[in-house]
Amino acid sequence: MTAGASTGSHWNWFNGDERAHVAGSASYDDLDLHAARDINLSAAHVRIVGSDGNFEFEHASTVRTSTLNAYVAGTSKRTPITIGGWDAQDIVSLIVGGNATQKTDLQQWQAGGKTVASVTPSGALTLDGITLSMTVIDGHVQLLATLPNGSKQVLAVGTGSTREKVAARKK
Repeated sequence: MTAGASTGSHWNWFNGDERAHVAGSASYDDLDLHAARDINLSAAHVRIVGSDGNFEFEHASTVRTSTLNAYVAGTSKRTPITIGGWDAQDIVSLIVGGNATQKTDLQQWQAGGKTVASVTPSGALTLDGITLSMTVIDGHVQLLATLPNGSKQVLAVGTGSTREKVAARKK
């Protein structure tokens, strides 16, 4: 098919059909690559470049999440996904961003659909339902555990700064 085929004037050019096609937008500088099922892209190294740094994984409204999986090529064997690399650059490999009014967890780790660990918007770590957080009281750091029933336990209390310890020894 050629320009505008089967889709009206929406496309500047169009190659394929509704099940699988490549098309160029008539009104934007966009390229549309569509397949009714899978798109296979194979190379020794695949680079995806977005000049604005925005990469989106979109899905149908009936699907709850986007999923990113890694497999050994040509097999159904799953492998881990590594974020970052071994190129000796001293950078933060992963930043998980929320918004200033975020109420839900910034990150969750799940096993069998159950959340086993999470990071809250305030930076507290929750492990198997117990939330660990820090507070400072009278200049001393306290490590707190909030239990699933809401009760709190102090797990550790800092002994003060090194400067305070030196001053106390001199007295």
